[in-house]
Amino acid sequence: MDRSAPYYAPKPMDLGAESPGSYRSASAITRVLQVLLWTTVVAAAYMLFTEYEQIQLLARLETGDVTLEEIDRNDATVGLAVVAYAAALCSAGICFFVWFSRSNKNARALGAEAMEFGPNAWGWFFCPLLNLWKPYQAVTELFVSSQDVRRATMPGTIFIAWWAAWVLAQVGGRASAKMMESDTIGTITTGAWVSALSSIAMIAAGVWCIRVVSSIQAEQDRRFGH
Repeated sequence: MDRSAPYYAPKPMDLGAESPGSYRSASAITRVLQVLLWTTVVAAAYMLFTEYEQIQLLARLETGDVTLEEIDRNDATVGLAVVAYAAALCSAGICFFVWFSRSNKNARALGAEAMEFGPNAWGWFFCPLLNLWKPYQAVTELFVSSQDVRRATMPGTIFIAWWAAWVLAQVGGRASAKMMESDTIGTITTGAWVSALSSIAMIAAGVWCIRVVSSIQAEQDRRFGH
């Protein structure tokens, strides 16, 4: 190839990448995200509590030792918990996407080169099947790219734990929703147990996500001289 040519075919990793801009600390966004993630953890814990009550109610239902009033009250409580959890998760998710975009741009501004994932890589969360690993790759790349190359380390087990818990929570939530549509008490009870395990996984994912986000922000602030 003639190196004097004014044009070079773009590398695959360069497609869709933005040119580096100025560094704008994402510390404020990180703090807001941490609060929203904790809110999600609390909402998931509340949902777990209502699911435990539902499991107990289903066990009594098999023996007929339950009133219609108790069933209606539990349905209302579970419904409220689901709405609160969905609202908290949606708010945290939007903030996470904003944080990721800003942090990705900051990594480039700090000198990161040849990054495969751009600021809009959060879109992988909405791609069926690919969302099982692409978002994880994007976040781990962001962590590595945010470090000083002289002391860069690979993501620790906390990243793996966060992503495993997140995937388990999502898969479990979908499976339990299907089971809860059944007409048999046994299947509904199993679905309630799966939903409870999904909530536990979501609590763990939320706590570990806070650590993941904090570690990336700390690396960027350290490099920028904060």
